[in-house]
Amino acid sequence: MYEVKRNGKGDLYDFDMLSYRSATRLQKCREEFNLLLGGDHLIYYWQPIISTRTGDIFAYEALMRSDLETLKMPKDILEIAQQESQLNRIESMTLFSAMGSFVSHCENGRIAPGVRAFINSIPNQLLTQEDSEQFETRFADYLPRFVVEITENERVREGVLEEKRRWNRRWNAAFALDDYGSGYNSEYVLLTLAPEYVKIDMSLVRDIDIDRDKQKIVGNLISYASERGIRLVAEGVETKAELETVIRMGVDYVQGYFLARPAFEPPLVPEELVRLVRSISAQSGLPNNGNGPT
Repeated sequence: MYEVKRNGKGDLYDFDMLSYRSATRLQKCREEFNLLLGGDHLIYYWQPIISTRTGDIFAYEALMRSDLETLKMPKDILEIAQQESQLNRIESMTLFSAMGSFVSHCENGRIAPGVRAFINSIPNQLLTQEDSEQFETRFADYLPRFVVEITENERVREGVLEEKRRWNRRWNAAFALDDYGSGYNSEYVLLTLAPEYVKIDMSLVRDIDIDRDKQKIVGNLISYASERGIRLVAEGVETKAELETVIRMGVDYVQGYFLARPAFEPPLVPEELVRLVRSISAQSGLPNNGNGPT
């Protein structure tokens, strides 16, 4: 009614249900976002990253969720955070909450010693000096197991990247380039970030067993990474055929629904799948070079 009245007095207008629902949802998102900032509504699911040589769990990736009705997924949270100029708050909340969850699982024996935590960082956002020091103090014993994931969909400002590098060196942490191959500036980000790990986007992994073009792209990346000591993670593995292909091509780690779905309590990989990974690796003549937890 108010939308129609705003459009003109004394005239007849059609009520736009789509616009109404969109405006209503936006208002709901803003209300929930304020709740998110003011309370403990972020939760983290964990998905294992598995060594292709041993079948062992090398790391877990933290996947953000919330317990709110509308703002449940990272994409929705980040969109409203950007609109509200609160990306920096989300960066801080994410790192503290995810690392806190990781440490809790480690202390309760749900995550084995040496297993790493891959946690997403918003490309052009930094912790304040005070927050960085607090993060270091609180999680000192676990920082060498911390891998900072940077997505390739936004060009990182050099000053911000250098500051992230400074803290990573201080913490003996590592960088991972996330979603490689999903955007237009993959090579630029790869050269600029110089990460220890590169996560191959699921769009390149999907049907790689039957797609020669994807095999060629991933094969070139494997050659490049091998020369520079970069470890590769194939994301989104959903079939046995995809798993076999990326292992035989020489990818270091795998992650995806075929092996384990994300869960609040870090899931283990079924023993039959561990044996399958080891079998494929052995048949491929790949050395068991211990690319498990370090």
